[in-house]
Amino acid sequence: MHGHLPRARIQHPNRLRTLKPADNRFSNKPKTKETHIANYLLAYTGGGMATTEAEREQAMAAWGQWFGKLGAAVVAPGNPVGASTSVGASGSNGGAASGLTGYSVIAADSLDAAATLVSDCPIIAAGGKVDVYETIEVM
Repeated sequence: MHGHLPRARIQHPNRLRTLKPADNRFSNKPKTKETHIANYLLAYTGGGMATTEAEREQAMAAWGQWFGKLGAAVVAPGNPVGASTSVGASGSNGGAASGLTGYSVIAADSLDAAATLVSDCPIIAAGGKVDVYETIEVM
């Protein structure tokens, strides 16, 4: 008949049964722990800007090494940020209070795992900190 999928069938009494393709609750594949990978926004605050060319080169090398260590976890390396303003219901009221100096996005299987990846970020060695936020995909 048109519009019908094959019915479920029992493959063997001692094995899991296989259902129609649209319902994959049962299969013969071994069960493994499901891993949820999420994206995490890294919000950098503090630290400092290099004042000499040598300091800039050293900072860029440190960031390059750190991103290289993170490897495939890097979703977007991000950028430093500059001038800011804060906008609310009454409009703009001056610079943002967060002190944000840059951002990146990484992927990890938990907030704790993301925090561990961030523990040796170059901004920390420069006196700054990293706030880690899980992003929630809604679009």
